[in-house]
Amino acid sequence: MHSIQNNKTKQPPITLYLLAGLIPFSAYAFYHLTAGIFQLGIATLINALLFGLVLLHNCFKPSKRWHNHVLVFSMSMMVIIGCNYVGIRGLAFMFPVIVALFFNYSLRRAMVSSVVFSVIGLIVATNSIDPLIVARISIPVALTIAFSFLYAKTIKQHKYALKQEAALDYLTGIFNRRSISKWVETKVSHIQNNTLALYFIDVDDFKRINDSYGHAVGDQLLTTISQRLQNAVHHSVPGFLNIDCKVARLAGDEFLVAIADIKRKNDVEIYGDKLLKSINKPVVIDGISIDVHTSIGVAATQDSDIEPAALLNHADVAMFEAKKKGKNRIGYFNKDLADKLQEKNAIAQRVKNSLEQKHFYLTFMPIFEEATSGIIGAEALIRNDHESFNGITPDKYIQVAEEYGLIIDIDLYVIEACFSHLQDIQPALLKQKFTLAINISSLELKNKQFPAQVEKLVKQYNIPTSLIELEITETSLVDYNEDSIALLNQLKSLGFSLSLDDFGTGYTAFNQLQHYPVDTLKIDRSFVWAIGESNNNKGFMIDVILSLAKLYKLSVVAEGVEEQHQLEYLQALGCSHYQGYLLSKPLSWQELKALINT
Repeated sequence: MHSIQNNKTKQPPITLYLLAGLIPFSAYAFYHLTAGIFQLGIATLINALLFGLVLLHNCFKPSKRWHNHVLVFSMSMMVIIGCNYVGIRGLAFMFPVIVALFFNYSLRRAMVSSVVFSVIGLIVATNSIDPLIVARISIPVALTIAFSFLYAKTIKQHKYALKQEAALDYLTGIFNRRSISKWVETKVSHIQNNTLALYFIDVDDFKRINDSYGHAVGDQLLTTISQRLQNAVHHSVPGFLNIDCKVARLAGDEFLVAIADIKRKNDVEIYGDKLLKSINKPVVIDGISIDVHTSIGVAATQDSDIEPAALLNHADVAMFEAKKKGKNRIGYFNKDLADKLQEKNAIAQRVKNSLEQKHFYLTFMPIFEEATSGIIGAEALIRNDHESFNGITPDKYIQVAEEYGLIIDIDLYVIEACFSHLQDIQPALLKQKFTLAINISSLELKNKQFPAQVEKLVKQYNIPTSLIELEITETSLVDYNEDSIALLNQLKSLGFSLSLDDFGTGYTAFNQLQHYPVDTLKIDRSFVWAIGESNNNKGFMIDVILSLAKLYKLSVVAEGVEEQHQLEYLQALGCSHYQGYLLSKPLSWQELKALINT
């Protein structure tokens, strides 16, 4: 009932035009019939009936194309009649009808219709106009047809070019994500006993190639890979002939090959092997020889019903699994991966629910200084004791949150919760040495809104930024770029200090420390745990980190101190800041407040 009312109160705009035509046509028909001009009256009445029919049809079953046919026919008939009765004034209406024909029909149909319409109209007009005048008028009529044809042809070509531009990748000329998604969707809906397979292809270490040789070389490499893929699936590789397939570039260095109607299931693996071999060959660009390696993830419909978006996601998951196992290989989506994906989806949903229902809370791991034998800071740790998180550790749900993009909300939650805790006691903390460390995700380094979001919370809670240290993991800087460094500098300019967490576990070149605007290095707990009771050389990495910190004038905090001999070894090397269970377990906010004597 509700939808019916909406239909009555919200008519399409065409209704107004139909009413605007129906009323005068009806009036003219009545006038001419009563005045004894029966031919013109009947013709006008027919047009009024046509408009009325279109109006009724529009109210119950709108059809734009049907409208166009009827209305163009109606206008054409009226102009021809007008040419017979009102002469040159009727011919004046011939020009807009010609234009209307080219706007409503294909070029060929419009050309034929306009010529036939014009010839009939001009012939009829000779009944009331001097034939010589009609001959003169035929010249602008012909020019109107010609110009309308050329204009409509230009518009058609422009539309085609825009359609092609929207459907193809600008760099490689192959399908883009939108086009391949539509193609896959169509194939999935018509698939029967055969298999549709998606091959998600990612270039290994493409960022390193871009950084080493420049983006121009990187773009040429992507173009070469797209050509190799097209050659592989269309003609150059045996076994790929006469198959229904498409190649697309999804984004960056990610490609997709979609193959439909695979009749034998073992052909899915055969095609995958052929693709890997066809791509993974050296490329010479501007005299530079580049070894190309790719990871391919494969997902197939087989006998199960699946949504196209889910199938693409499965191929993506399989590709990441291939990268985890060493890159330059093929990963197939199977039951184990399906179970892992289902588990991740469940954890992601629990994270969403916990954020909405406020199940998360914070604990704080104190940081101690040897010189003062007291607490000089703490690290905020997120926790969740809700029953839905039984057996799910923070390391696990934080990793899932990063994969699903939920970590952005978690970061803001933790920052705001910390600011809320500090709001009441921050005047007392300013009188002593204290810094609260807050972990932020590597995704924030690509989030240009992050500095502004944090600054807004600083102003909202009136928190001195000198009390806050933002922690980023060393591994998050593996894919750093100038934008990431600029973002870190933005945070520094707001007054935050920055620390590099888990230092020594990533792949950051030590000499790149000069580019990172960090204040503190946090020695990863794995190095601390490697210290033996005999104080042998298992702690040599700690010595290296301390030497680097001294060179770059950075503070150092050792994490995971759990044994007395570990603490003594660190003290002997000159490390003065520690955190770990030997000194304190994570504390609630009330326990931390009592410990720092506020």
